[in-house]
Amino acid sequence: MVPDRHANWRVAAAVLLTVISAGHCAALSIVWDYTYDASGFFAAPERRGVLEEVSGFLEERLDLYSSAIVPSGVNHWAWSATNPATGSALSIPDPSALPGQLTIYVGARNLGSGQLGSGGSVGYSASGTGSWIDLLSSTNTPAAYKPFAGTIAFNSSSTWHFGTTDPIPSGANDFYSVAAHELGHVLGIGLTGSVEAWQARVDAGTSKYTGSLGTSIYGGLIPLIPDDSHFDYGTSYLGAEFLMDPNLTVGTRKNWTAPELGVLVDLGFVAIPEAGTLGLLLAGAIGLMAFRRLRS
Repeated sequence: MVPDRHANWRVAAAVLLTVISAGHCAALSIVWDYTYDASGFFAAPERRGVLEEVSGFLEERLDLYSSAIVPSGVNHWAWSATNPATGSALSIPDPSALPGQLTIYVGARNLGSGQLGSGGSVGYSASGTGSWIDLLSSTNTPAAYKPFAGTIAFNSSSTWHFGTTDPIPSGANDFYSVAAHELGHVLGIGLTGSVEAWQARVDAGTSKYTGSLGTSIYGGLIPLIPDDSHFDYGTSYLGAEFLMDPNLTVGTRKNWTAPELGVLVDLGFVAIPEAGTLGLLLAGAIGLMAFRRLRS
């Protein structure tokens, strides 16, 4: 279910022009890190290949305006995360982040019946100069979210389908769909307790998403589930169910819809215009850790 590449682009074009002209952006680079894949879930090249397709879809469509973050001298930080293979707390001292780079630690463990994946942002603690602290704080503001790392755990006990083009066998869960969904959480969608740009675009009283580009493409405010962590069950666009609603039907595949790509631009990512067709793209991601889960 690839988003239709021609719907409502005129509505979104003016907003896109404003965003794209805002400044120079680094190419979004999503790095899948297998350091904590203790069980060897990703030892098979085909499984890593699916993740590359998931990230490649967004890397072709989005850029990320983020600065290099390199600790030195008195400036230090440590990432705080959940080990995807064990569920235990994890601390990563003084990592570096390149402009536009997003590192995602992946692994697998038994997540229990009905739960396919769990993904979210990486928090941090820091010490150093005022300018260093300001640099880190700038990654998470109401205006824009600029994630540098996240973690995703997949359910090792689920029945998975790892293909991306062939039909999905009856009774299997589509790995591409789940990976894309959890990546959406890492990019900020649904992280109500930690991502300020998401919080700023959610009306908690009515559980509606209010961001300008996402709603322009969708045609109105977008309904959320009561805790604002996902779009509402069954929300769809041009016949395609939203990737970021809470569930995935066994034996089916989902991908990004145009309004959801618009939501990512609302959150601070920048759309890459196609040659000669500016605006067609969208029809065609720190503080406390937060994790959202996809259920079968």
